[in-house]
Amino acid sequence: MTALWSAFGLVFIAELGDKSMLMAMVLAPRYGASRVLLALALEAGLVMALAVLAGGAADLVLSEQQLALLSGVLFLAFGVWALRGGEDDDEVPSTERTGLLVLFALAAALFVSELGDKTQVAALSLSSVNPSARFEVWLGATVGMVAGDAIAVVAGRSLRWRLPQVWLARASGLLFIAFGAGAIVFAFW
Repeated sequence: MTALWSAFGLVFIAELGDKSMLMAMVLAPRYGASRVLLALALEAGLVMALAVLAGGAADLVLSEQQLALLSGVLFLAFGVWALRGGEDDDEVPSTERTGLLVLFALAAALFVSELGDKTQVAALSLSSVNPSARFEVWLGATVGMVAGDAIAVVAGRSLRWRLPQVWLARASGLLFIAFGAGAIVFAFW
């Protein structure tokens, strides 16, 4: 049980101010709090599972440069997508197909951006120290990450009532493009 609380606390604190929090803040008004939280939960569960079970499996498949390039391309695409939308004041239509597409696109973008992140490294470290408590480390790290990002979702959702939707769409698009450009520059640096 100590591993669960250690993982929760460590990842929650590490997640504060992280790029996924910023993304959650700007995505929540456009795509809805529940959809963004679900995407974050899917992404966090998978990222932390990789950290705990595989211990850096992504590094075996893709180099750090390839991960940064893939992340950058996904962010640029998502940024352009966000800039093209946001002309009305309503959320994205929630048909089942559109809802699943948005959910998986959000989860994929967040997943790639979190590979090798400090939260994943924290879960990996705790897992190596507590090999008999890997499930607890995974659960604590996943819940800690989602809890940290939930703060940003609530903040972003409250912005919806204070700022026009088009401003939020443009801000999220520009933020994604900035992260994408930064990741691509990092890939070739």
